Amino acid sequence: MKISNRLKEIGNFITNAKVVVDVGCDHALLPIYLVLNNKSLSAIAIDNKVGPLESAKENIKEYNLESKIKAVLSDGLKEVNPKDYDTIVISGMGGETIVDIISKGPINDEATLILEPNKNIKELREYLALNSYEILDEKMIKDKSYFYTIIKAIKTDKTLSLSPNELIFGPIIIKENTDIFKEYLLYNISV
Repeated sequence: MKISNRLKEIGNFITNAKVVVDVGCDHALLPIYLVLNNKSLSAIAIDNKVGPLESAKENIKEYNLESKIKAVLSDGLKEVNPKDYDTIVISGMGGETIVDIISKGPINDEATLILEPNKNIKELREYLALNSYEILDEKMIKDKSYFYTIIKAIKTDKTLSLSPNELIFGPIIIKENTDIFKEYLLYNISV
């Protein structure tokens, strides 16, 4: 199955999941990829629009995965029982929308969050820190000519604080200082 580099990189953040819920699944490419590549035993593909969800169902059927991937029409996580998953993926939308989905829940506080905001990343990191989510890993990638940030976080009982630069760029991304991050900085200086 052919998927974008962005989706593959999101998939690389997931290992040994029992059930991944993909919020805003679009065509269910990520859940299909995760199940086919043994990164998750099963998945729940969620979208809040009927058209994309029908497309997701067709793709799931094409790969004969109806018994492993359930397609659900839902506004965020409202139609999913928090006990039914151990990993949440929310990608391809703004950080404020991701915050809205997480905060409205209902959410499994033991689930691992894999988040890929396409804007308002600072606001998302602020929310995570203020609500005791620890950033376990993060990575900046480039797919075609676009830069993306993927964040892996879990709920903790710790009080967390991030510096202004860590809120903007990410504590792990700053520390690792990869070539992609340097390219991102140069690109933003020149724009």
